[in-house]
Amino acid sequence: MKYQPQNTAPNQAEKQPVFSDKMMGNIRIKLKQLAEIEFLIHAEKKSPKKKK
Repeated sequence: MKYQPQNTAPNQAEKQPVFSDKMMGNIRIKLKQLAEIEFLIHAEKKSPKKKK
């Protein structure tokens, strides 16, 4: 005979997402913006400087 675990709270917590769908969408947008900024900074550093 198998017994159910006494404390099921940790098992149930593992199944629930940490962030809501809306928050995950916001995080993805911010990460994309950060990647674009990093790309622009990297591209700016690589491009030859024009003297005025």
